[in-house]
Amino acid sequence: MTSGADASRIQGLARAIPASFDGWGTRKHLLDPDELVRTQTEDIRKRMDGRTIYPFGIRGLDFYDPVPGQSAKTARRRILPGAAPGRVTVVTGSTKSGKSTVIGRCVLGLARQKRHTLYGAWEKSGGMTLELLACMSLGWSRAELMEGKITEEQLLVMSQKMSEISVYVRFMENPFRRSIGEKTSNARNLDLIHGYIADSGCDVFVGDLFERCLVDDEPNEEKQALLRFQAMIEELQVHGLIAAQQKKDVSMRPDKHPTPEGIKGSGAWSEIADLVLGIYRPYQWKPVPDNIIEIGIPLQRDGKDMLAVEFDWDADRGMISGG
Repeated sequence: MTSGADASRIQGLARAIPASFDGWGTRKHLLDPDELVRTQTEDIRKRMDGRTIYPFGIRGLDFYDPVPGQSAKTARRRILPGAAPGRVTVVTGSTKSGKSTVIGRCVLGLARQKRHTLYGAWEKSGGMTLELLACMSLGWSRAELMEGKITEEQLLVMSQKMSEISVYVRFMENPFRRSIGEKTSNARNLDLIHGYIADSGCDVFVGDLFERCLVDDEPNEEKQALLRFQAMIEELQVHGLIAAQQKKDVSMRPDKHPTPEGIKGSGAWSEIADLVLGIYRPYQWKPVPDNIIEIGIPLQRDGKDMLAVEFDWDADRGMISGG
């Protein structure tokens, strides 16, 4: 015998059959159980083989207690899964904290792994960013380079290094707000980024500073744009590495370390981030030598967070070592 509740359920399901047939072609987001088990099993197998870890290339950040010459398979990993496809990393800090230098070091590390980067150099020009990457790679003084205090022979070395880096790093200049009266929107600018990423075939997209592409920073509009960016990164299966400023009130906080909540703008920055790296230089806030930089890990969805890694730091050469 069927109860009244069961009968109502059966009647409801029967009424839903026509709607199900009418809309079956739009149900692409309903996952097939067997396929889900198969793909997730394959993902676990890749982890077992070490194929789902994507280091940034800063060894003291990627690993705990790095030992020179130690195999990456046996080292304890601090960042999981790292610069993985479909994930977003947000690098945040106060002005001149070293965000761009840390991102540059990551880009050089990715290039050493033969991973291709599309670099949205929107704070500095593409040419200047390439020059700084080459300078850091060579370990040269940025101050001397800016003053032109190099020889003709060094210039040839610099040119060669820039050519080597350009094999793996391409640059996208700022295409936003270039003409007076130009109609722009967050959606249009994200469409532009989507097209450049797709055309470049990159493994990693860098947006420095990403807020430069957001013409409407009203909280809800910014949130929708960031969620769209996250979906874009997942769809294209690239890694998104974007820089974000801390709010100006950081100088008023007792603790000056950057936090996800302290990112300028809406709370969506931390919502879309799989990893947040907070850059902190004690020199900015204390009367101490400028020889230490901290990379905090206040948020890491698949690994341990609430960490801070202290590195030796040479601001002039952009050197980050130890950890």
